[in-house]
Amino acid sequence: MKLVEPGTASNLSAEDLKFDFSFAELAIEYLESGDVNVLAELAAGNPVAHLLNHVRHTSFDVPDSDELVRSLLEPREEKAKLVPDVNALISLARREVAGNPDWICETLRYLPEDFCFHGSLYFTFGYDIGVSVAPDASLNLAHSHFLRNPEELVYYAIHELHHTGYTTYQPLPMVKDLTTCADLLGLVEYCTHLEGMGVYAPLRIRQRSGVLDNDPDYIALQNEECMAEYERQYWQDYQYLHHRGAEPLDQDAFAVLGRMSTGDRLWYRVGAHMAATIENELGLSALVELIRKGPAEFIRIYKSLDTAILQL
Repeated sequence: MKLVEPGTASNLSAEDLKFDFSFAELAIEYLESGDVNVLAELAAGNPVAHLLNHVRHTSFDVPDSDELVRSLLEPREEKAKLVPDVNALISLARREVAGNPDWICETLRYLPEDFCFHGSLYFTFGYDIGVSVAPDASLNLAHSHFLRNPEELVYYAIHELHHTGYTTYQPLPMVKDLTTCADLLGLVEYCTHLEGMGVYAPLRIRQRSGVLDNDPDYIALQNEECMAEYERQYWQDYQYLHHRGAEPLDQDAFAVLGRMSTGDRLWYRVGAHMAATIENELGLSALVELIRKGPAEFIRIYKSLDTAILQL
């Protein structure tokens, strides 16, 4: 699997990024043995501390570590059916992600030059597809997307580790602190920048490898008509929250999050289109500098440009 351009090299020797398989391996041990002592070992480990850190930022209800582990690995009999495939993914990840990290160039390309990793990429079982809160990120080896397309692990490693860099400069907000529609609009701007850059960072390597059609986000990005409709929907919801401003959050306001983050995944796809437009019009350095300046400036700069849909 050739993932980098000729003459490039990863720089990982100068970085401090660890690849940690302990969660996935202990999960398999528990699913095969049923030994509850393994659950306790999992709950006490750094990967679960990382996942709980993400839960605290993104949810109103936060379980304790034991509850979180049980929720990911039960019912045991059902989850145990995934063990052979997850074992195969562990082997692939050791070889292609941890063992051949030249792909990290694509992550670093879209981060400020002074950024260095100082954490871990955890390989987990059952939590989302992947998450990140600086300084760490994780990938869920039991996710159906990876079970269907094992090669996607590399591209999502780029995605999640870009988030690690982004959240180093722009810390992840706490959802429980949101009280007004203006607060929620700030979260929409933040996630548009965060997730748009996360989707955009692996685009070049996906193009070179011919795998744009492996993931629905990149299928959408190639469809000009589809993207025009997504952008229309995005700005409609954006203006709705802007108009409501200081009004308190209610069910209608929170419904915007569902439209932005699931289904048509508006802030992922429109955000990636924004990133592509900015790099095309202003250059890579201008796009990267916006990571320091933050999401409001990212949105402002995009709105100032010609927003015709780019051909990928």
